[in-house]
Amino acid sequence: MRNSKARVISVHATEADYLAITDKASRQKLTVSKFMLFASLERAEVRPFFSDEDLFILHYLRVELRNDGLLFMDHIRALNWGDTSLEDTVKADVQRMSRTVAALCVELKACVNPVRGRLSEANDAAG
Repeated sequence: MRNSKARVISVHATEADYLAITDKASRQKLTVSKFMLFASLERAEVRPFFSDEDLFILHYLRVELRNDGLLFMDHIRALNWGDTSLEDTVKADVQRMSRTVAALCVELKACVNPVRGRLSEANDAAG
C-alpha cells in the first residue's frame, strides 16, 4: 500500500528566506518539502514513528542481541560447572554483546532524534 499524503501545508517566505531554506535543504540532500517537514517537526519536538528501514535494523539488532545473550548464558553455565577453558570465550561474548548494544543505542538515538543530528551537522559545517 502506497503512503499517500492527504494534507498540504503552504509556507510564505521572502526570497532571501527561500534561498536560505533551499541552500540548507540541498546541503542535507533533502527536498525543500522534506526539509521544511523535518525542521518544523524538530522545532515542535514532534517525532515521527519508525520507518520500515528503522524497524528492520532494530529487529536485526534485537535478534543479534538475543542470540549473543543465549550463547553467553551457555558459556556462563559451563563456567559454573567448572569449565575454566571458556574464560576467553566469555570475554569475547561480552565484547560482542557490548558492540551490539552500542550499535542498538546508535540506531535508537538516530531514530528518536533524526533531524537534530542532520540539522546540527549542516549548521556546524556552515559555520
